[in-house]
Parts: sequence; C-alpha cells; structure tokens
Amino acid sequence: MKRFISVLLVVFIVFLPFVAYSKTIIDFWNLFTGPDGKVMEELVKEFNASQNEIEVRMQILPWGDPYYSKLLLSIQTGTAPDVAICHSWNLLIFAKYNRLFPLSPKTLEKGGITKGDFLEYLLTAGKYKGVTYGLPLDLLTLGVYYNVDHFKSIGLDPNKLFLNRDNFIDASKKLIVKDDKGEVIRWGFAPMSGDLWRYWYSLLHQFGGIFLTKDGSKSAFNSDPGIKALQFFVDMQSANLIPPTAIDAATAFRTGKCSITISGTWMRRGFEEQKDLNYMTTPFPLIGPKKAVMGASHLLVLPKKKGRDKIEAASRFIEWLTINQIKWAMNAGNCPTRKSVINSDIFKKSQKHQAFISQVNYLAWLPQVEQFLPIQSRMGQEFNAVYNRQKTVIQALNDLEVYVNDILTRPIGEVGK
Repeated sequence: MKRFISVLLVVFIVFLPFVAYSKTIIDFWNLFTGPDGKVMEELVKEFNASQNEIEVRMQILPWGDPYYSKLLLSIQTGTAPDVAICHSWNLLIFAKYNRLFPLSPKTLEKGGITKGDFLEYLLTAGKYKGVTYGLPLDLLTLGVYYNVDHFKSIGLDPNKLFLNRDNFIDASKKLIVKDDKGEVIRWGFAPMSGDLWRYWYSLLHQFGGIFLTKDGSKSAFNSDPGIKALQFFVDMQSANLIPPTAIDAATAFRTGKCSITISGTWMRRGFEEQKDLNYMTTPFPLIGPKKAVMGASHLLVLPKKKGRDKIEAASRFIEWLTINQIKWAMNAGNCPTRKSVINSDIFKKSQKHQAFISQVNYLAWLPQVEQFLPIQSRMGQEFNAVYNRQKTVIQALNDLEVYVNDILTRPIGEVGK
C-alpha cells in the first residue's frame, strides 16, 4: 500500500508542471504608456484571476510609429501578439493587407454586437469592407477642462462656456490674472500644443469643412472652413487671450496657472491625481455655426499568425474587456462604447464623463487612411509653427496640403509585404 502511494506521489510530482502550465498563453500588446497602462495591467490581472484556462501577458510599447512599426514587423516575421490595440484611424493599414483575423460571429455575439449593445458608428470604425476586424474598447474625444474655484471666484457660469464663441472668449478674458507689473500670472485659457491639430480638425467640421475628399484620395481642408478654424486661435493669440507661445498647458492647469484647457478623455486620469485640483468638464466649445468634435477609438484586434489555435482564447479576452469596460472608463478616463455601460448608474454618476459622452451624436471621426499617422504628425508641426509665429495660417495650410496630397499617393501599408 505504501509503495502504491509512493508511486502516485511520484506520478503527481512528475506531471505537476504540465498541469500548472496547461493554460493557453495570450500575448497582448498595447501603447498605453501613461496612467492608463496601469489601469490595463490591473484589468489583465483581474481577467487572469477570473478563470483557469487562459493567461494574458501584457506588453506596453512606445506610442505612435514605434508601436505600429513593431506590430507590422511582428506580423511579417510570425512573432505577432495574439491581441493588440489599434486606433480606429489606423485599422486600414492592417485590415486592407490581410494582417488581421476577422472576428467570428460567435465572438461578436458574445461581445454584445448582435444585441445592439454597441454605439453603431463605433462598430463601423472597426470594419473594413463590411467585415469586423476590431471591437471598440472606448471612445476618444475632446472636451473642456475648467477650474471650478477660478470660475466661482469671479461668478462665471461654466455651463455657458461652450454655448458659443463669444462666451468662450469672454470667459478666457475674465479669468486672466496679472501681477502689479501687468504680467500674466494665470491664463484664462491655455491650449495644449499637442492637441492643436485636434482642435483645428474639430473646428474645421464646425465651419462646414471636410478633411479629405469622399474617396480619401486628396485633401479638402485648404478651404474657407480650414482657414477660419486655424485663424480662431491666431486671433485669440493676437488679442493676448492665450500664451504668446506654446506652454505646458497640462502642468499649468494642474498647478492653477491656467483656468481652462481643452484635451481628450485620456487626460482625466492625470488630472484626478492632482489632489488639490477642483476641476470639472464641459463639451467642446461651439465656435463655428454647427456642433462637431473629433472622435476616434481604441480597437481590440487579432493580428494574423500562422496558427489559429489561440483565436478562441484571444476572443474570450476581448469579449471580457468589452464587457468590463466600465472599469476601463472609470479609471483610465475614456468613454465606454456599450450602451448598457453608458446607461449604467455607475457611469451616469460620473459627472466628468458626461461632457464627453454627450457629444456622441456629432462626432467628426478621424479618417481611415493608411497614411494618417504621419499626417497627424505633420499637422502638429504645421499648427505649432503657426502658434509660435513661424508660419502664417495660409502658409501652414498650403504646406500641409502639399504634404498630404503627396503622401496619399504612397501605399504606406505595403511596407513589409
């Protein structure tokens, strides 16, 4: 009997490693390099603890071109992750060249697609030629961040801030504080230099313009609406209503050296960490004749690999993230994409989210073109050159038009094929 028990123990010890490592390993790449990366790490830990069949290993890579270049290379070399994040505006570079697995009807059903639980346009952002390649994890858009104490100190109503151009300019002017020498020690409004192109893109649509032609082959922004959109900020600068050159507006807002800034949902987490900052949010201001504000999304996608053996496990992870996106929204700051989450009591009680999600019916979506990553980089360069008085509005838009029309002729997505 003792010998039999000993044999069983030996067998158990020998096969224990196989039992312990029988989980399916899923590699997950993303570009959440800010505080949102910590939030996603916690979600991954929670998923891993919620079941015994799948273990997700997460890797955070540098944002932008470094991330997408490495992701493209990994697909070409057969070393791609099982799940990855892809911006909605960059889906084409992967889906068009057969670099992603389409999401199966089973995954879509479990993820809530067939039940109509997702905001419709966000689902469209994850499609190419009618096939779904990505599920939207969140909604990315812009809003106004304002210092509550500063507004109260001079009796300003923040609810009127976004109603029209005059109200926004008036608030920006009244909130400026100067010292005895006439030097500004607190700005009313300080733009975020990294978001200038997003401001302009939003105002372009407010003034009735479009960024590209309908077929996406040429630029269409070098027009009267495009000029008006950029001129608005030049006029504010000329009237000394914003800093004369670009400053670190995020730090200025956190430390009370400006009363208003405009940025994306992604800034909420950082502002929340500033314990002495009493702030709130309102929708993006109405400067032109109609409402419009930039919109985009982080998509969850399945990079193409030689084997399909991990697709089911990867899909389960994607489903779980979208079902539990309230935790991503509340902690990372971005808005949810599922109606059931948007209508939940938890989300409705998050007042700072409401300014962003209230804009969902007039979003101006960033275009899905292969070359949009370098295009947005060039937009940032041109508009910061205007802000720093190195170029006029006309020069910047002319130069941007030449660049965009040239790069649109290059099939960037073919690189590495």
